[in-house]
Amino acid sequence: MKPPSVRIDRHSLDALYEGFDEVITASDLEAHSAIEGDVRYILEYYRVADGNTCDPVSHDGEMAVRKRDA
Repeated sequence: MKPPSVRIDRHSLDALYEGFDEVITASDLEAHSAIEGDVRYILEYYRVADGNTCDPVSHDGEMAVRKRDA
């Protein structure tokens, strides 16, 4: 069994972040054609990384982050 991971093709994490609206949900990330794997890693990155000021939230019953400056 492969360890959980995520892969993003042709986009940077910052470009993805800027491309989404105020709330970024797990399903938003899963639906993105450039993302493959466990999107929880991306949500966690956005929560803790410098430059991405957002808070973890639940949105319609799923994991998400809400941008503070949106």
